[in-house]
Amino acid sequence: IKAAVARTKYEAATEATRTTATLGYDHFLSKRTDVYTALMYDRVSDASPKTGTSLIAGIRHRF
Repeated sequence: IKAAVARTKYEAATEATRTTATLGYDHFLSKRTDVYTALMYDRVSDASPKTGTSLIAGIRHRF
């Protein structure tokens, strides 16, 4: 299980902040193959729409 949180403050024309939180999971099927999924929540203080959610999933094989 993996988790990350990031907060970015923009100091350009606006004083916007962006907060991103991600929660992910990796499951190994064999020594070189795994499946993964991650859910990301994103919030920008000076935008429309202010929030968004993304979900990714996949399978990876290393050669």
